Amino acid sequence: MNAFRLARARLGALAVLAALVAGASLLVSALPKTLEGAYDAAFSRALTGSPADWSDLTVEFFSQPGNTDFTTPAAFADREARLRELMPPSLRDLVGTGGTSQHRAFTDDLEVVRGAGVSPSFVALAWVSGADRRVRYVEGRPPGDPVERGGARHFEIAIVASAAREMGLKAGSELVLGDVGPVRATITGLFEPTDPADRFWDHNRAMRAINRVPIPSTTGDIRYELHVTSLVSTGSLAALPGFDRQVRHAWVLAVDAAKATAGSAPALAGTVTEYGRLVSVMSGASWDHYTLTGRLGSLITDYLGELGAAQVVMSVVLGGLLVVALSVLLLAVQLLAERTDQVLSLARARGGALLQVAGVAATLMACAALPAALAGHLASYAVAGPVTPVTRWGPALIAALVIAAGTALITLRHRVPLRERRADVVSGGLSPRRVAAEAAVVVVALAGAFLLRTRGLDASRGPDPFLPLVPFGLTLAAALITVRCYPFPLRLLVRLAARRGTAVPFLGLALAARARSFSVLPVLVLLPALAVSIFSATVSAGITDAQSEVAWNQVGAAARLQSATEFTPGQIERVRRASGVTGVARAQIATVRVAENYATLVAIDLPGYRRVVEGSPLRAPAPLAAGPGIPALVPPRMLADEVKIDWGLPVTVRPQGTVTTFPGLTNVADIIVAPLDVRTHMGKEVQVTTLFVGGDALDAAELAAAAGPGVTVSTFGGALDAIRQQSMTPTVQGVFRLVTVVLGLYALAGVMLALVVTARERAGALSFLRTLGLSAGQARRLTVLEITPMIGLTAAAGLGVGLGLTPVLGSAIDLSAYAGGVAVTGYGAGPLVPVALAVGLSALAVLGAYIHIWVGRREAVGAILRLNE
Repeated sequence: MNAFRLARARLGALAVLAALVAGASLLVSALPKTLEGAYDAAFSRALTGSPADWSDLTVEFFSQPGNTDFTTPAAFADREARLRELMPPSLRDLVGTGGTSQHRAFTDDLEVVRGAGVSPSFVALAWVSGADRRVRYVEGRPPGDPVERGGARHFEIAIVASAAREMGLKAGSELVLGDVGPVRATITGLFEPTDPADRFWDHNRAMRAINRVPIPSTTGDIRYELHVTSLVSTGSLAALPGFDRQVRHAWVLAVDAAKATAGSAPALAGTVTEYGRLVSVMSGASWDHYTLTGRLGSLITDYLGELGAAQVVMSVVLGGLLVVALSVLLLAVQLLAERTDQVLSLARARGGALLQVAGVAATLMACAALPAALAGHLASYAVAGPVTPVTRWGPALIAALVIAAGTALITLRHRVPLRERRADVVSGGLSPRRVAAEAAVVVVALAGAFLLRTRGLDASRGPDPFLPLVPFGLTLAAALITVRCYPFPLRLLVRLAARRGTAVPFLGLALAARARSFSVLPVLVLLPALAVSIFSATVSAGITDAQSEVAWNQVGAAARLQSATEFTPGQIERVRRASGVTGVARAQIATVRVAENYATLVAIDLPGYRRVVEGSPLRAPAPLAAGPGIPALVPPRMLADEVKIDWGLPVTVRPQGTVTTFPGLTNVADIIVAPLDVRTHMGKEVQVTTLFVGGDALDAAELAAAAGPGVTVSTFGGALDAIRQQSMTPTVQGVFRLVTVVLGLYALAGVMLALVVTARERAGALSFLRTLGLSAGQARRLTVLEITPMIGLTAAAGLGVGLGLTPVLGSAIDLSAYAGGVAVTGYGAGPLVPVALAVGLSALAVLGAYIHIWVGRREAVGAILRLNE
């Protein structure tokens, strides 16, 4: 027996097996790389997408007034070196070099006692390393060193131009700061940031723009304190501790997001906490202390939650894809075994040893599997991403599995020489052992699903090895039940078809009902392919719908505009005329006091708001009926005949119902909804500070231009884009789409292979039937009818398993991290998407049958031509 001569004779079957091995090797090599690269990129986006003062490490030093430890840039640099030495190695790798650091020394906000055009105004003094390279002076000059005037020290300061205009200041203005131990300062220049988007300004927002702090008012009017941080020179460092004011110092150690990897994230969460502890005990005196600020630890924790959820879903989806790929490989192995059956049977009959048969089988499988696995592995290097252990060893394991399975299958088929088999005539009885094994699989699968729901899953700990086994077990159990039970409804259909006069339905259904075991192998391909595709589609649709729900609730309408002061009638009219706007609802949102508690009062044009949100998923509060007093909706615990509200002045409302939430107001405990004219009952004019805007495809920039300066614009589209671009969301959605396409191709290949495996027996039956008068068209319809019932029943089973995976897995699948904390049910698209997928994959399977028939006709024509020659 010459294995290589046999390989040349069966080159087509070997090529099919090699192509499938190469595809599976490419998948198992490339997908982990892609996912790991996506996980790393998501971690980097989580850091760069957050404000710099959240993601960077900031160490602040608090000390007694007059501390002179840090009066030169060199002293700051020395302390930074010490702070870096304290870092654990993993955190030190994540933090950039010293060139990305930032040093700051700043005072508390000091009230402008004299010199400001607007009162009350507050100015802080600050030195920030690198600030001189990031500003452009539009008036005056940079500040110089402090000078002595009249026995007092005068500071020179610079202020951002926008704040100076609002506070009534200009270059040359002299200020007196603080009423106790006043500080004198002269504004030498007004500046603008050269790049307002520079992450440097995230740490220095009070220096880049004015900060308005609301002032509690006894009249209910809106007033603000104006706060700004001024810039002083490096020479002022030594003078800052010279007056009776506390000076705080800070070191910003910027994080290098390019070095962030998903593999290092679990260790970093605890490392940040440990570093904060090390920093806190670094102080040399009891009244001095260092504090680590920022939100890097919480950012990493949030990312780990998203990563864990992604790994959970990916383990289910990719595990199903691997099962389908291996099932198709098994069909290809069976095809090769069928094609070599006659030659090896003859060799065994002539005295060939079983060991020789095993050697030939192993050589055949190796000829196809080893080069193909290597080719798939090498092709995976064209895909970007870090190399993982699965990338290295996955193709080798697939090749080894194919060689072992093929060798074992061929050896078992020829363990007895000249063993005749007539599967079309003799039907073997059910083996008690096989029945017990299959029943055990079903019981174990159900028990696994029950245990998974009972114990839940901690996604923060990464993928759970138990999780992929549960969907695999459920799918395998459903496949076994389908294989065992599908002949029974077919036999009923055979009886019904026998009553008709046509032979094709009866013969096709009879052949399907009497199919031998390998002819139902498409069940092992179609069922998991359908289950995983439907699971992916429903979860993806659930994520999409949950994201849309969160975006609507964040904004409260198609757009929301909030003014720092008050909207004028002219501004409201310009917004109303903006393109795409269909309606505007005016509102004022304020914090009021109710007894000993506080609540958020929404004074709103409720009829107008209900018109604005009409047709959207938002649910507006119930309308308020006219009646005596001021109608209102209150929290359930405040429901009474009358509720007294302290809004600077007392006002009494009469509740007409309850309200627990209001669109656009998230994380608000108590909400009171009242008419917009509630202030008129207090003798005050209506002050509109919020506009809810209705419309389609609203442009935030156009709305901001229409409303004018000092207005914040939020749109549904912008909120939805921000949610969709969260760190892991594009990765999960992209893998869902890719896996669905690949599973469809595998379903097509699986059906075609199954038809080719059983082609000989089908050809024999069709040849006999053709002699009895069966036409070519009837033969084609008979072949399709033979495979269609199995495809239809498998599609129904796959649809049920796919729809059942999400509720069965229960708490193990928590995708709320991708939808702003809203639970994802996995059925956002309703029944249309899963049914469409089931129909689509079934149509692909039937298409495979037609392709097989077309290829068979071409081969038959070729054989006839060769005979004529």
